[in-house]
Amino acid sequence: MMILPFLASAQEEKIVTGKVVDRLTKEAIPVVRISSSIERVSTNDLGEFTIKAKAGDQLIFVHLSYKPVHVVFSGGVSELEIVEMDERMLELEEFQVNEMPSEQAFKEAILNTTSDHAVQYNRLQRNTSTIMRIKDLSYYHD
Repeated sequence: MMILPFLASAQEEKIVTGKVVDRLTKEAIPVVRISSSIERVSTNDLGEFTIKAKAGDQLIFVHLSYKPVHVVFSGGVSELEIVEMDERMLELEEFQVNEMPSEQAFKEAILNTTSDHAVQYNRLQRNTSTIMRIKDLSYYHD
């Protein structure tokens, strides 16, 4: 009796293939992370993918430089043809990068720190935090 539900479930799985491209340029997007209820895969260098999915699955397409795309797989045709993604614009606050000072200059700078340095440091921290959240974005959409 336990084997029958497993077989029915296995029969519902389909192999879905397709290609992911930039909506404006129509260029292939490599390394797009795609998730279904069964597995996670990434596109190849040509933007092509193959993933196992069931009817009704929501396929989620995630890339650091693009807005996530959600596609419901109907279970019929197993080729999605083309999935288009819109580029995501990232804005970071401006900050200044300087060469490393000598140890003595570093100590003097620490002792003479002003509130302006604190503001620049906080900007750098916010930018770093934003970059880390964006980097991990694909994990939040799985």
